[in-house]
Amino acid sequence: MATTTDSPTAHRVSPAVEDERGNGWVAFAGVMISVVGIMNVIYGIAAISNSRFYFRDTTYILSDLNTYGWFALGAGVIQLVAAFGIFARAGWARWVGIITASVNMLIQLVWISAYPLASLAVMAIDVLIIYALVAYGKRSKAAF
Repeated sequence: MATTTDSPTAHRVSPAVEDERGNGWVAFAGVMISVVGIMNVIYGIAAISNSRFYFRDTTYILSDLNTYGWFALGAGVIQLVAAFGIFARAGWARWVGIITASVNMLIQLVWISAYPLASLAVMAIDVLIIYALVAYGKRSKAAF
């Protein structure tokens, strides 16, 4: 949006003002990826320690509950790192957040037999995280 300097009321709109539209979505993605990361860490620890949190009579596709627990724990730690990067406005955090949310959707798809409602809820949150980071994540300089 270019303006001329001839007019006394003319002013320039800074790029930070133009990018304010996506700030809420980027903040939402940061908060949600940290929540999902914490949930994955807790679910991973519960699965690794063979707690009674999950259904016992469940058949898994590739391996056992312990293996999926390690995957969830690893994804949760990486998601927490990505959340801190999103809040720090780091460019790499957008891509790490998108990739970990996508991988987490696959992990939740496998976990759906062990904890169906929680898996579906986390998958829905992952879709919103991916949308927020793809649509508005590039506007990291004006975020927050």
